[in-house]
Amino acid sequence: MEQAYEGRQLSQPIVVTDLLNGRSVTTMQPPYLLTEADFLRLKGGQPITATLATIVFSGVVGYAVSLGPKIAPMFEDEKSQLSSGELSTIVVGTIASAAFYAIGFWWPNDKMKTMKKISKHFDSAPPSSHFVGGKE
Repeated sequence: MEQAYEGRQLSQPIVVTDLLNGRSVTTMQPPYLLTEADFLRLKGGQPITATLATIVFSGVVGYAVSLGPKIAPMFEDEKSQLSSGELSTIVVGTIASAAFYAIGFWWPNDKMKTMKKISKHFDSAPPSSHFVGGKE
């Protein structure tokens, strides 16, 4: 039963049977063949510089906590009792920690290189749609 719906306003859904004759549309994309070495690179933890930055910053925080009695007056609008050497140690340690984090973030490592390879693969292998199954 063939009906024409041209120029008509539809108020109900129209069920169309056997439109693709049992076929369906699938989207395919070539897979990235992940090797065990690539997997281990991706599974690996942070870069060594991030670990080093955490260690340095933890040391700075520990040092600052030990100077608590000298730092406390600053919160009561009194003059700081920190010596310039103590203040320099805190500032230099914080800057060194931030520098280690930045180096780890921008310096290419195995994990970043592997992720770029995977990204490049999927950029150059776009997905495509295909009819599968059913009658020809």
